[in-house]
Amino acid sequence: MQRILVPTDGSMHAKRALAVAGDLAAANGGRILLLHVLLNKKEAAEIEAMPETARLASDVAQALREVLAEEPMTTSAAAIMADPAAPCRPAPRGVLEAIGDAVLNTGVANIVNRGVIAEKLPPVDGAPADAILSAVREQSATAVVMGCRGLSDLEAFTFGSVSREVAKNAPCPVVMVHAPKT
Repeated sequence: MQRILVPTDGSMHAKRALAVAGDLAAANGGRILLLHVLLNKKEAAEIEAMPETARLASDVAQALREVLAEEPMTTSAAAIMADPAAPCRPAPRGVLEAIGDAVLNTGVANIVNRGVIAEKLPPVDGAPADAILSAVREQSATAVVMGCRGLSDLEAFTFGSVSREVAKNAPCPVVMVHAPKT
């Protein structure tokens, strides 16, 4: 496990996966490749609740506050059926990019403090599983360590499971890590 790709969204599951990946990299002389897929499917209020939001530049934070002050978009039934995960109040792209950068910077700092080499990949856009699989190939990753939210079978069927999709299609081992129950 020389090149371990760790997709991170800043969640507790992703942070736990990063810790496991750090242990694996330290034990095998490997390096961590951190990847963030922009959180396009998150509501602006979910973005605001992330700890990384406190470190946003004032103009970026202001853009997020403006979106939160707006009325949620009304969505037709057809639009909901076409994309059930689309947010009613999406965060502006600049906010998503700033959050992505903050998540990556935090992850790199945590890994470097453990004495492991970490590389921050540029945040990417798109469907998370596809973006992760592309990064695996482009970066010649020898393993993927990622958080797994433990969706129920119904949730996984309805919304899909990124970790299952990656595990099914990755050309390398995939370790799925659950965060401890609180």
